[in-house]
Amino acid sequence: MYPLHRVKVLLQTQDSNPLIINGQVPRYTVLGAAPRLLREGGLRELWRGNAAYMARHIPSTTLSFAFKDALLRAVLPPVHLKHGAGPTGVEGLGAAAATNMAAGFVGGAAALFLVYPLDFATIRMAAELRRHKRSEGVFATLNNTQRAGGVAALYRGYGVSALAIGSYKALYFGLYDTACAVMEQRAAAQHQDSPGVLERWGAANAVVVAASTATYPLDTVRKRLVADTALGPGRQAYGGVADCVAKIARSEGIRGFYRFYGYDTLLRLGGGILLVMYDEVKSHGVAGAISRLNPIG
Repeated sequence: MYPLHRVKVLLQTQDSNPLIINGQVPRYTVLGAAPRLLREGGLRELWRGNAAYMARHIPSTTLSFAFKDALLRAVLPPVHLKHGAGPTGVEGLGAAAATNMAAGFVGGAAALFLVYPLDFATIRMAAELRRHKRSEGVFATLNNTQRAGGVAALYRGYGVSALAIGSYKALYFGLYDTACAVMEQRAAAQHQDSPGVLERWGAANAVVVAASTATYPLDTVRKRLVADTALGPGRQAYGGVADCVAKIARSEGIRGFYRFYGYDTLLRLGGGILLVMYDEVKSHGVAGAISRLNPIG
């Protein structure tokens, strides 16, 4: 899957790369990017940044689930949907959604903070054009960035990244948990069985599309800010989040924030499966989850 992620980041950031803007390097396309990377640097070029990606992605995903559940249990007030409860009030749908979304936001932002330098390195390496300069590895990327701008340089873009990832996780976890609670409530009211795996999977995919649509512009901004650091101090195109947003809006319009959005959303649909699997394991244990997942496996 990583080569698809590598292509996505390259496509998402290329419109701010000076070599592409000046016409020195032709633009990459959705269908042509992977074959072209193979021609330019061989198979390794498609996997460039994979080590940083895996070192970031696995703990980040695990921690975001753990932090979200811990917050729901220990910090935020428990809110339960009851049959007949209105959409307002402590036990209503609105309170449940707000609670779930707040836990998702804080959990996602906290998990990102712990692994952000690796996220930074992943984006830098995936966005780099091979002919721009000699390719660097993970440690060289982090070390050179730190030497040039201190530890703070490794966290450039964290604010907008926390907003992007936190908002995505808020919708990802919050809407899914709330949708499942609503389905459980409806099933109980109609004396039916709890929603099955396919129903939850459908809800999860709808949530992934909604979350991706709402947060994709922030994701574009954060990736361009990180990729921009490769140019070095004094040569960077963006002075910060506001400057990046203004320049994208002025030169590319609203489409600039949503470039290759469809490609990204297709890649994210795997997150719907992850939600359902986690939900099943948490509710029924590993053996029970395997048994329930059998019909679609």
